[in-house]
Amino acid sequence: MTAVGLIAEYNPFHNGHRHHLQECLKVSGAGVAVAVMSGHFLQRGMPAMLDKWVRTKMALAAGVDVVLELPVVWACNSAPHFADGAVALLEACGGVESLCFGSESGELAPLQECAALLNASAGRIAQETGQALRTGISYPVARAAAMQEIPGAAELLATPNNILGINYLQALAARSSSLRPLTIPRIGAGYHDCIPHGEIASATGIRSLYSRGEDLSPFIPLAVLPHLQAALQAGKVLDLSRLFPLLMSKLSDEPAALAAIYQVEDGIAERLCQQARFVHNLAGLIDSVKVRHLTVSRLQRILSYILLNLTTEEVQAQLAGGPPYLRLLGATARGEHFLASTRKKRTLPLLANLSRSAPQLKKFYGAESLECQRAMALLRLEVRATRLYTLLLAHWSGKDRNQDYFEAVCRVGDEGRGGS
Repeated sequence: MTAVGLIAEYNPFHNGHRHHLQECLKVSGAGVAVAVMSGHFLQRGMPAMLDKWVRTKMALAAGVDVVLELPVVWACNSAPHFADGAVALLEACGGVESLCFGSESGELAPLQECAALLNASAGRIAQETGQALRTGISYPVARAAAMQEIPGAAELLATPNNILGINYLQALAARSSSLRPLTIPRIGAGYHDCIPHGEIASATGIRSLYSRGEDLSPFIPLAVLPHLQAALQAGKVLDLSRLFPLLMSKLSDEPAALAAIYQVEDGIAERLCQQARFVHNLAGLIDSVKVRHLTVSRLQRILSYILLNLTTEEVQAQLAGGPPYLRLLGATARGEHFLASTRKKRTLPLLANLSRSAPQLKKFYGAESLECQRAMALLRLEVRATRLYTLLLAHWSGKDRNQDYFEAVCRVGDEGRGGS
């Protein structure tokens, strides 16, 4: 039973994701789809529209067979770290033979060539980008200038899915991975498009439609729609207005209190704490603080690190060691059969129940080992992320804040694979 790996956020799952899933299964010839999905905080630094369990149920209903969580340290980080963490999990799963991703290019060869040239020129690009930043130009402009010598790189790296795809290819190369890379062309609305194209709307567009109170059903697969509707009716949906007051509570201290937070550097703490006295909303804060060398996405990630109290020490320790476990969020019957049949191929422990994870990790790594301690520390970070994320929902209860311990692995039948 062969499997294809997918890397996704599903924020939320929509018709474009269904197309991606179906095409990836087709081009790979795989019988099982294994998705590595971000948890509650996403790559561009914002919290997810729906919690990770709702998004898992949506993915399974559409035909994904296994959903594994990408831990927050990798999920809410720059594209290279995001890609490296996701590739590491797919490799550790055992039995996953390929990685299929969508791209604006739709052709693998130019992406592979670009990835190889970027790897070969990494030192020079970093040096020249740093020099350009010191002249006061923006990071995207500085990086583009540093890559002028690489044919076609500027054009390929101008679109978000190409960027991620190239980072996946770089991660595969860095790990000498046996995963076979595949790509399919992205269709319909672009990543940042707020206007739908036929039945395809981007996740950004769907969130925009929701914020305006418009009907989302034309853009969501029928098999998935009940899970979305149930979450919306229960108020289990992000209320972004709740984020600003929580951040203000963190920014009311002196800047020195933020010194240990990951990526808070170059006077960012001083700017944030100063501007926090005057702004009235999140958009105003971001607009007042952004500087040329900081993209909006990076600034949003920094705000999430502050909210989560993620320190440089703990993040760097996790990044250096790589993901220490596979966190199973959900599986179909076909997915469970795949996991059972590939158990001996896995190189990391598979955690299905957080309340029983400590004995499992101690058995795998040794009770006193540093790896066991690191894995337990990462689980505590995930619990912290869930507890803070819960405060951002329109409606929540005390039990929701401990959902990592109470929520069972999502299990469904195999009926979603051909679902509309």
